[in-house]
Amino acid sequence: MVASLPFALVAAACGGDGASGPDRPRGTGGLAGTGGGTGAFAGTGGGTGGVPDERVVRLGTLTELTAVAFTGESFLVVGQGSDVLRSTDGESFWPHQPEFFSGNLYDVLWDGRRFFAVSGFGTILSSEDGTSFSTPNIRQTGDLAALAWSGSTYVAVGEDGSIHYSSDGEVWTAATSGTDVYLPGVTWGRSQFVVVGDGTILTSPDGMTWTPREPAGALSDVLWTGTSFLAVGSGVAASSPDGATWTTSSVEATLESVAWSEPLGLYVAAGWNGALASSSDGVAWDVYADPTGHTFNDVTWAADRFVAVGDQGYVVTSRDGRAWTAESFGFSYLNLAHLDGRLIAVGSSGIVSTSTDGLSWEHGCTGGRDDFGMDIAWSGTRWVISGQGGLVSSSELGNWPPPPRDVTGICRGIVWTGTQFAAACDTVVYVSPDGVDFESHFPATPSDYWNDITWTGAELVVVGTNGVVATSEDGVSWTSRSSGTTARLSSVAWGVDRLVAVGSSGTVLTSSDGLSWEAGESGTTTALNNVAWIEDRFVATGDSETLIVSDDGAVWTEVPLPAGSFGSLGAAATLGDRLVVVGENGSVLALPRF
Repeated sequence: MVASLPFALVAAACGGDGASGPDRPRGTGGLAGTGGGTGAFAGTGGGTGGVPDERVVRLGTLTELTAVAFTGESFLVVGQGSDVLRSTDGESFWPHQPEFFSGNLYDVLWDGRRFFAVSGFGTILSSEDGTSFSTPNIRQTGDLAALAWSGSTYVAVGEDGSIHYSSDGEVWTAATSGTDVYLPGVTWGRSQFVVVGDGTILTSPDGMTWTPREPAGALSDVLWTGTSFLAVGSGVAASSPDGATWTTSSVEATLESVAWSEPLGLYVAAGWNGALASSSDGVAWDVYADPTGHTFNDVTWAADRFVAVGDQGYVVTSRDGRAWTAESFGFSYLNLAHLDGRLIAVGSSGIVSTSTDGLSWEHGCTGGRDDFGMDIAWSGTRWVISGQGGLVSSSELGNWPPPPRDVTGICRGIVWTGTQFAAACDTVVYVSPDGVDFESHFPATPSDYWNDITWTGAELVVVGTNGVVATSEDGVSWTSRSSGTTARLSSVAWGVDRLVAVGSSGTVLTSSDGLSWEAGESGTTTALNNVAWIEDRFVATGDSETLIVSDDGAVWTEVPLPAGSFGSLGAAATLGDRLVVVGENGSVLALPRF
């Protein structure tokens, strides 16, 4: 049977890159579940050497995660990118870039003393701590996909039927498999190695000589429970008491990995399009659909929970194999606002995260897996989010109906003036007194593209590509202004007595009236993504972990950040005694207030 999956964290309800699984209807992703405190999103950032920094509230990764290993005390998750994830509790996962290696890793094994990982360059790496990996010690033409350890012999398998074995993990020897098919799974049990692939099952007592067995479909993974083998694959599960004779059963899913829990007496398998399946006997399976549609690449049992990893930095856990909690995900935040007594962050995949202290966050979404939320405004009775899919409007923050039909284009900025919403959407500005019905107006020529909009208390100011600026008292009649630059202006803010606009190559402009603009000195040449007036100063965020502040918008000072790799920063806001900054990979930094 196929059923919807109960998730404790509705961050999971926001989709990934839209590449897999059906689109999710809008309005079904409310704000529920928590991600802060001592749980999955508290203190999970990457400080020096991957040690958590308390100022890094949350940091995920966009890496496709391929495998997870458990030492008995900690987790190491590897993937197709330079980052690995580490965790000491199975809840807080933080990224770290291993030393001496940058590339794709497809499997990871813990032998009780060292980690071994196989890569996309046909190499095998080892590490005692999961931080510093040895330089590659073997090479072959194709990728290696999986590892197993018998207690005395290591075996690695992969593309083109390749099999390598080693007694010490240092010197590896190629074996003859007798096949050229891709071999994605290997395990040790009942005094033999068992390898599976597409229409292929091989066994070996020593990793050197291999015997073909009767095929059992397109298989991706295999394990030994202590009494029997179980393999899973494309719509199939196959069991065997001895590795030689196999019995197949059908599963309504394409499965990539399988794990066994002795305490629960339960198999859990994970695979394409968010498939998470469970079975007590390996024959009859209940298949659940993760609402994200993320593909899972690996699942393991770790003492008291299942851990599954997959696309877009996605990590989920379950104590019973049926109810799952999202522990880490790779959403990128594009904007942040302090509205209605809380912080609200919006970003990729329609993510909408809220916090009342900057540390503990609740997560929901607009329901559109392909949406990118870029800005948010609040009238006191209605919320409107602008983004890649246009505008979404709701009287409740967690309930988002479809976007207005009269709004098209990418809406990068929105503001509430006190009487109406005004949104900058491609070549037009949409205005609405109620946030429901919008009408469009061209601030200048139809060829000008607008990126952000602000309200000074007397006029609207909109900025855009090629340095274009326009002003309007009512949002209907607009006047073009000269900014003196052709740089892309990405954001504009009003603070007490002046406007500040920021953009590409560290561009900063100031104006007291929106008519005459002067260039400032940002002190950086990186692109600036956002500027806001916060308390008594301007704060700008940008690419390459750029965070700068200014009293007057003309001269800027860099703000130091915790150690780590945070990429592009989206926006900043204050709440209580904290300056909170959001950005790529779900980064949330809770820094001391000014």
